[in-house]
Amino acid sequence: MIRIRLFLLSLGASLGLVTGLAPAYGEAIPVIGSLSVRESLVSQGRFSPPGLAWGRGWGMILSPALLLTGLSLAVGGVVALTWLHFYQQQRRWRRRDLARMEAKTFREREAVKHVLDILDYEEFRTFYLTHPKDGRLISFEANDYRLRRALRSHQQMVKMRSGLDEIKRLATEADRLPAKTLELVEQYDNEEFFIEITLRDWFDSFLGGLEYFEILIESGLLTAEELKPFIIYWIKLIGDRRYRRKGGSGFYDQLFHYIHWAGYGRVQNLFERYGFKILPPPYSTHDFTAIETDTKYDTHRVLCLAKAAYLVYEDRDYVADIVRLWLKPVMDDSWKKMSDRQYVVEVIKAWLREGEGKSERDILPDFKYLHMMLTDTQAFMLRKDNNVILVFKGTQQLSDWKTNLQIRLKQFTILADQTAIPPTGRVHRGFLGAWQSVEKQVITI
Repeated sequence: MIRIRLFLLSLGASLGLVTGLAPAYGEAIPVIGSLSVRESLVSQGRFSPPGLAWGRGWGMILSPALLLTGLSLAVGGVVALTWLHFYQQQRRWRRRDLARMEAKTFREREAVKHVLDILDYEEFRTFYLTHPKDGRLISFEANDYRLRRALRSHQQMVKMRSGLDEIKRLATEADRLPAKTLELVEQYDNEEFFIEITLRDWFDSFLGGLEYFEILIESGLLTAEELKPFIIYWIKLIGDRRYRRKGGSGFYDQLFHYIHWAGYGRVQNLFERYGFKILPPPYSTHDFTAIETDTKYDTHRVLCLAKAAYLVYEDRDYVADIVRLWLKPVMDDSWKKMSDRQYVVEVIKAWLREGEGKSERDILPDFKYLHMMLTDTQAFMLRKDNNVILVFKGTQQLSDWKTNLQIRLKQFTILADQTAIPPTGRVHRGFLGAWQSVEKQVITI
């Protein structure tokens, strides 16, 4: 509407400047002559500047021809702007149809369907594969352990393939391998490793499709806003903690690692367009080693505490896995120092233990996970060397606001040890209640 008004204003100004106004009553007023003649005619009221005419008592008027021309141009301009508006609207519709079509094509890929089923809270859904060698039907669940193995780095998968081939070559020599060991290796190679490769191919197809969406945006064929209604849910399944399935923190972190390892940079860019960061997990075996205990600012200590504050929002099993990494004397990327056969043996050992219930006994008493249902307080503690680290989870759910809104101050007290002299002062009532719910467990570590 603003464009139409501006066009009519500019059109009127142009008509006034270019065509001017015409004489009235059909009087022929000479406009060519010497300056003295013009001055005489002007002084007598018989001459006016070109394009202007003065009627007797009627004032300045337009000729019918110029009025018709101006109206024709105005109508033509309105028609042109109306056509342009409908053209742009139709173009937006075509772009939205393109976005819908691309999303539908992406979603209908068989591999993508499987990945979306895995991501969409269906960890224990049963999938079926036909083995390419003997045609037998293999059924499996895409659980957290299997997905983490499937999304290992390319170097680890190559090492696994090489180790399996080497062990099978040794099996041809007499008495080189126990029968039970050979049976486990063949079972892993013929079934489990095939499942891992298939899962990996599914995720490559899924991530490749997300990269294609980013290419469409970069090329200008579509905008992020036009694609958003069709892909935002899939992005939230990965990038938003609230959409993740319970107990899958290890898988999601492994997926972030894989996106980084495999070079899916455009996937990272696509997630950032919608406000999500896809970064490899920051945890290392060097965390919480040689922490300074003086009052000076220490960057290493601050970074370690920040990692712990980030970790507390993950599920309990994954928290225990990372604490186990921090407490055990295992170096990062220790698999690189193993031979191919040794790496296969370690992977198969871990594979056989996957069906067992998880236990935290191996890291007790240096680790404690706290979850108080009454006050909805979650925290964990770990002890390494002479340091004890206590980490509380902040506001994440609606129930946490019940604690936050208890803002009345209350006198600070120590419940676990009444002989101690507590600091004097009053504190936030809700936070004090949350602390007192875990106080005894914290003091006794």
